[in-house]
Amino acid sequence: MHRFKSLLACLVIGAASITLGAMSALHSSFLESAEPLTGLSFFIGSGVPLENQEDLIPGYFSKYDQLDEDRISCSIVGLNIRLKIYSEAELDLCEYMSRYSAGTKLNWKQVVQRKGDNILSLSPGLFITSGKLNLGFWDELRSRAWGVELPVIWTHKFPVIADDPKLKISFNACAKATYARNKMFRKDKSWSPDHETRYLGTADVFTGSVGGNIQFRGKHWALTPELVIRLIPIGDNKFKGKPGFGVSLAWLSDRNAFERD
Repeated sequence: MHRFKSLLACLVIGAASITLGAMSALHSSFLESAEPLTGLSFFIGSGVPLENQEDLIPGYFSKYDQLDEDRISCSIVGLNIRLKIYSEAELDLCEYMSRYSAGTKLNWKQVVQRKGDNILSLSPGLFITSGKLNLGFWDELRSRAWGVELPVIWTHKFPVIADDPKLKISFNACAKATYARNKMFRKDKSWSPDHETRYLGTADVFTGSVGGNIQFRGKHWALTPELVIRLIPIGDNKFKGKPGFGVSLAWLSDRNAFERD
């Protein structure tokens, strides 16, 4: 119990120290296995910013370096609620935020193959995200996006340790393709009577990520550190590969959501 509290304290301190973010951020981490479970997890992870589209707002990015680390190295914190519907399916609801944005994600995880200690799952999902960024004392840039994603997760379960049979360890390899429809606006916050919110344009953004994590599970908890590589759009149909790190601390159970005692 003391070990669990110490891990939770570390995550809270890490979340409080995050300063990097994006105006509209996509959740690019995975921080889970292919196995359906029920539980609640708190995480710190990596995101993909959507505002780097200079073709939509050419006049504004002259003030801000398009490759500024504050917009490329997007970090997020969030909460994930998982319900194991039956032995081969799980429903996930995720709420997350970055420095400038907030988002909601809903996924359905479905096991498509089990073979020995290996599990393969698909986890299609929908998401919405929005945010704002001050460009000056009276100018504000706003973004609203929705989209779909298709993560593929492969899990290999390692043999249970004889000295501690309650500890379960698995390796999880993940890949995700994402599409987002992003709308951008400029808001005039001055006291002038002609202030307005002006529509700047819409962009179709395709991105993705690949990663791997190790999940350590006890009787009632799970700790999942992860490393991912994100494909970040930076305008003019160009992309930048960027590594990211995440960690999740969770209470998890093998019970089905509607299982009775």
